[in-house]
Amino acid sequence: MMKYASFVLMAVALLFSSCKNEEGTTSSSPFSSVLPSSTGAADEIMFILPDNLNTSATKNAINQEFNKIYRVLPQQETIFNISKVDYSIVNSLMYRFRNIVLIANTDQETPILAMAKDILSEKQFEDLKNGKQQTFILKNIWSKPQNVIFIFGTDVDDLQANLAASSPGIIKHVTQTDLEVYKKIAYINGVNGKLNEQWLEYYNLTLDIPSEYKIAENEGSFVSLRKDIPKGMIFIYFDVINYSGAVPDANYGITLRNERGKYVSSSAPDSYMSTDSTLGFITTKAVKDNVIKYETSGLWRMENDFMGGPFINQYIIDEANNRVIMLDGFIFAPGENKKKRYMRQLEGIFSTLNFN
Repeated sequence: MMKYASFVLMAVALLFSSCKNEEGTTSSSPFSSVLPSSTGAADEIMFILPDNLNTSATKNAINQEFNKIYRVLPQQETIFNISKVDYSIVNSLMYRFRNIVLIANTDQETPILAMAKDILSEKQFEDLKNGKQQTFILKNIWSKPQNVIFIFGTDVDDLQANLAASSPGIIKHVTQTDLEVYKKIAYINGVNGKLNEQWLEYYNLTLDIPSEYKIAENEGSFVSLRKDIPKGMIFIYFDVINYSGAVPDANYGITLRNERGKYVSSSAPDSYMSTDSTLGFITTKAVKDNVIKYETSGLWRMENDFMGGPFINQYIIDEANNRVIMLDGFIFAPGENKKKRYMRQLEGIFSTLNFN
């Protein structure tokens, strides 16, 4: 029995030492394949605070920087579900949680600072003590998949400043890693392989469409796909437009979706889909390998009827092939108050677009 106990202790020591990494802010254990599965839902974060920092000021700072609104939805939803827990009352279940953020100051010896010394590499911990780096994003430390994030400050004011400085990068990291959960849900019944063959043959690209989506319209290069959900429907538009000369700017993505609004109507006479600008749009731009992608999200409405919902539109300029690609996903689910989960699935589907 003693030999067995010694072996367990040695394995635990190896696991902790394997987390150390000299290469930057992220690391994972080479034993990650045998780590237990993490708990906690996607887009859920547990903030763990030492008792001396469990104050209204710290909690308000966390809410201000991380309790952000997700896109534009008919009923607002936050990007994350956030909980805040005293370190003194957490138990071993903490180590299984999917997304953990540990907060502490370096001017006091705390269990969280001691934990960081065990987990971070020597260089990372030295950078922390010298004030060169105060935020560390690690992965698959105690379970898998898992994000373990340390945010430090030299004192309370510095900690709050670092919360503000590091939150955009942390939000981006967690939303990207948790997108894999929504992709698994979207593709739970597989991919439409026939469509992928056609994308590749006609356009030399790949785009994984879940098998539940059925073709609703197909006119030339334009394809409309539809999936029924318990309280509504999800639509995906795909189109390719070749061009010569100047390429329209990002706003043309909305023009394209409005031009194709005729393909969605209701039982009301002369009804068609259009883009609702009442609450405005959120637009981002990304450039990679001669491809410019504008992503716009907002609300759509049905003209001459009382229908609407959220959408995500990607207007993609493929300069190498003198063409633009439109991807558009939108939801009609009047009986569903929580629409973010479906929007996140659309994000996952759109992320599979690749040029060959």
